[in-house]
Amino acid sequence: MRNVRRIFRVMTLIFKIWVKYPDLRLFQLLANPFTPKNFLEEPVFTDRDYYYVEDDVLEQKLKDYYKIGGDKKC
Repeated sequence: MRNVRRIFRVMTLIFKIWVKYPDLRLFQLLANPFTPKNFLEEPVFTDRDYYYVEDDVLEQKLKDYYKIGGDKKC
């Protein structure tokens, strides 16, 4: 069974980001870290690939993209 603590950790991170960027829609918030910054590049994922992203990968991508450090601050 997966560690249930990851749910609180990931949801708290999403909450912190969403409060900081309230104009983003939820899927924009989640998809932005996987979108190339240069529109000439190929997308990292197709729409169907998001289904297979592991929680720890999503968590790290969100932290890196939105410059969130550690668990203590946003």
